[in-house]
Amino acid sequence: MTNKNLYSYGRICLMFLFLLTFISDKAQSNNYQQGVIYVRIAPHTQSQFFGLFGDDNKLGTYSITKIEQPFSRGDSTISRIYRLHFDASIPADNIINYLEQYPFIDYAEKIPVCRINFVPNDIVTAHQYNLIKVNAEQAWDISKGSSSVVIAIVDNAVRTTHHDLKANIWVNSNIDPSTGYDVADGYADDINGWDFADNDNNTSPPAGINSVSEWSHGTHVAGIASAVTDNGIGVASLGFSCKIMALKCAPDTESNPGILTNAYDGVYYAVTHKANIINMSFFADAPDSTSQSVMQYAYNSGIVCVAAGGNNSSSIPVYPATYPNVIGVGATDQNDVMASFSNYGINVNVMAPGYNIYGTFAYNDSAYSYFSGTSMASPLVAGLAGLIVSENPKLNPDQVKYYIQAGCQRSSGSAARS
Repeated sequence: MTNKNLYSYGRICLMFLFLLTFISDKAQSNNYQQGVIYVRIAPHTQSQFFGLFGDDNKLGTYSITKIEQPFSRGDSTISRIYRLHFDASIPADNIINYLEQYPFIDYAEKIPVCRINFVPNDIVTAHQYNLIKVNAEQAWDISKGSSSVVIAIVDNAVRTTHHDLKANIWVNSNIDPSTGYDVADGYADDINGWDFADNDNNTSPPAGINSVSEWSHGTHVAGIASAVTDNGIGVASLGFSCKIMALKCAPDTESNPGILTNAYDGVYYAVTHKANIINMSFFADAPDSTSQSVMQYAYNSGIVCVAAGGNNSSSIPVYPATYPNVIGVGATDQNDVMASFSNYGINVNVMAPGYNIYGTFAYNDSAYSYFSGTSMASPLVAGLAGLIVSENPKLNPDQVKYYIQAGCQRSSGSAARS
């Protein structure tokens, strides 16, 4: 395939990174999960670490209720990370300060809250102008995607039974039919993905949600990336025939399905199950060492990582969009102008349509409606990455990013428009 052909994949917009900003050293308490922290131990010190919970139970006064090793099969950096759960009434800083007195503790840190990115809106525009703006039909003349290319959707939930998604839902080939377990890592019946928040294989939202529920977020994102296309129903998608790996990261009991309690567990699963692209339509206001290490692990594994740039009309950094090796995506509207809500600056490498996007919803198997946000722009770029990888699977993440940016239409000034 020639460079000229690769350049013609869509007209996703390039935002030059002229404005560098900084984040406050002290984030507000509601930016962090309560009752849980990450701890990374030094190499070969597991016995010393678990000695803290032994007969003397030096951490007993802090009411530690559970210890997890969420990235146990990862590289030498993330496999040494543990997640400690404790009574939420106890200040996390108390436990962090206690742990960091030990030389075998590399770090202990609070876990930032990851929130999904969308802006509710009324139905005011024609269906799927976003595909027209990015020249999807011309892209499909080159590639209609590939069923061997997998786009992981790390989100609150994905309704895998939706009529316009189910034929494109990834099926885990690693499951041993005699046991129902994934032979790679012991997940039980993770046929289409996994629910990390509830620890089961049901990646769909809870039953009984209504037409305006925020639980439709992940299903909408999945449809933008790779709803079944040319099937005579519903919507088309840029990813066309790429597969969707469904990774549910919000608990069914959560009163706010916009909070993802286990986002980076989903990213880690996508890496270990060999997804090609990871879409992350969520953000946190603060960085942390653990999530940055997980994103580096994904990049080192050859995965294209795409994230929503945030909806605060701001250049203040959000994460993971601002991390190195992640493609941060801002949003434009139907007039090729940056959407009023979109972040910009260091958060954004490219821009794509994200205002009033029509797509799959989760309240039944044939539901559709509109959402706006950088959450909607990000999976369009993920779908574009799916087409590029389908055409040339040997491209590395930097090369995919290059071809996406090279295909952008630039405007005058510091920002590019589609």
